Amino acid sequence: MEEDSIILENIANQVGDKLAKSIKTSLNHFNSYVKYLFDKGEVNVAEYKSKYDASPKLTEDFITEDLFAKFADYLMKIKNINKYETTVAYISRVKNILCRDYRNLEIFRTADNWYQRLRSRVLKLYMEKCQKDGTSLKEGAPPMNADDLLKIVTYLIDENTTKSFNQRALMVMQWQTVGRITEVAKLQSSDVNVHITNASNASCCIKVIFSIVINIR
Repeated sequence: MEEDSIILENIANQVGDKLAKSIKTSLNHFNSYVKYLFDKGEVNVAEYKSKYDASPKLTEDFITEDLFAKFADYLMKIKNINKYETTVAYISRVKNILCRDYRNLEIFRTADNWYQRLRSRVLKLYMEKCQKDGTSLKEGAPPMNADDLLKIVTYLIDENTTKSFNQRALMVMQWQTVGRITEVAKLQSSDVNVHITNASNASCCIKVIFSIVINIR
């Protein structure tokens, strides 16, 4: 390829599709918040900016601690976002957008750490809401059970590759050590003797004998 035909790009601004979507959604929420303030006569423009790379339409003097803190309240009360992690993600994305747009913005550099206090306050409000509603702050994936493990190791046996057997051994080891794989991280292959019976079957028996003592604390 000729050097003259190469177009150099600012790779620092390149983001993955998932992050780009999150930034776009965060900006959309902030735009709707600015429109909300505009309708109430509190700002002089109806939109912050059209897209991430566009120029902001609000002047820097409008970006205050009060305006930003109320954006968090807007997400909870007007947009009715029920998940704490979603709200703080939007807050963080918009903070980054504002810092990118206004290089000399001081509100996130104050000595009293008001931004950290804002995030802590958001967390407390969500915890109070969860306690009132009888819900959980985080909705994690359901725990894996023995049937799930059997399905996974059966699939790995059917794959019949060195990689799949290694993955199967790792899965079983993690299951037996309750996920605390670091407990056996220092083991060497010479420390372990493996005896396998009925290896062609997913329910085969694997007997592992350790030749060293592992102290589990």
